[in-house]
Amino acid sequence: IVRLGADEDGLRLAFDYWQSPEGTVAARTYQVVTLVSGQYEAAVKTAAVTQISGVVLGEEASIPLEPQDRYYFYMDPDLGSLSTQVAGVWQHVDTLVGLMHATRTKREAIVIFCYVPNGNIRQLAEAVHTLRINLGKHAQLIVQEKNASLRYQNEALLLRLGINMVIHRDVPQARLPLLLDSVVGQVFSREVDVDFEAALASVTPPHIRGYLPPARFAREVQTLLDRSAALNIPFVLGIGKPMDGVAMVDVLNTMRLGRSGDLVTADNDFCYVFLSACQQTVILSTMDRILGAPTDTWFQELRFQVARDEVGHDLSGLLHNTENNMVIDYTSVLASLTPPVVEAVQVVPGPDEVQGLWSQTSTTSTEDVQFSMQRQQQISSDEFVSQYRGSTTGSTFGKSEVPRAKRNIPNTY
Repeated sequence: IVRLGADEDGLRLAFDYWQSPEGTVAARTYQVVTLVSGQYEAAVKTAAVTQISGVVLGEEASIPLEPQDRYYFYMDPDLGSLSTQVAGVWQHVDTLVGLMHATRTKREAIVIFCYVPNGNIRQLAEAVHTLRINLGKHAQLIVQEKNASLRYQNEALLLRLGINMVIHRDVPQARLPLLLDSVVGQVFSREVDVDFEAALASVTPPHIRGYLPPARFAREVQTLLDRSAALNIPFVLGIGKPMDGVAMVDVLNTMRLGRSGDLVTADNDFCYVFLSACQQTVILSTMDRILGAPTDTWFQELRFQVARDEVGHDLSGLLHNTENNMVIDYTSVLASLTPPVVEAVQVVPGPDEVQGLWSQTSTTSTEDVQFSMQRQQQISSDEFVSQYRGSTTGSTFGKSEVPRAKRNIPNTY
């Protein structure tokens, strides 16, 4: 989302949400310069221009500190080598509690959180929210993914609660100095005085997935829609009619829904698939992955709904059909079936090949990362948040793929 505005220096572009292969940022501003050709060029606003122009569209200007005066706080010990490449004061902390202690008086601190496998998203979100409220809008809060990837909705949660940038796991460390420098001087302009529990609930799916009877499917989907409204988390409801000669039970048995909150049901004619936190750009590829084959091989009619009103209308139609017709409950039938057998040529690999195959099959997809909600600190999240949230008077400012085929996907949100 980008806003075009103007200040004393001319036009400017303010991106409220910026995503690139290297990471995701909450906001980024560019000055728009008119070229001799009459075209416009977007460029980063320099510190000198910032000092001259002062306030921009009602926002407080931020004059970056000199490199040697910047304070960096980080959790990943591997980042210690950056202290020899990036000027400033670098301090390593082991825990979120220690991070909050160390930064409580540094209003323009650059804080680098680390998200690791089985990371506790609640503790991370609470620490981010608390630091943003206490330190104000000039601090730079960054999350670095290490051997794990945040799900889309958790990225959206962190960006809403105070994070300036999420650095993706596959970004080489040599690129980090440039990325860190890119956020210096940025002002976090979003309002973060939000209901934390409601925001967290909007990205926390229920611990259910797979097939549900139609009536329960409609209830659970409506609950997910209500939760996702706080952060406008995307979703999709796919409705498809199986190909002639393909039994509905075979379609249901073929689907592999591995993420919590991804649900499927069916009436006598159509199959309904709900994908929570699914972006429009990956709908088709996600459906192909779930089915194990292109969707055209299973469905002769397939449409997608991404608007709440349209999804609600289809859920009402499903319930009406269920109440007025004899609809099969496939729960017991699916429980008795075994997954489809994949034919393969039987070979006896050598030891090296076995090791290679094991390393390939054990790779975790970024879309299938699961989050452990077990607390890993001796002090609870509620305790350390209540202990430090009121300690300092702070300001309360605030990966994509191209579909292979066209489908009816309304662009309504």
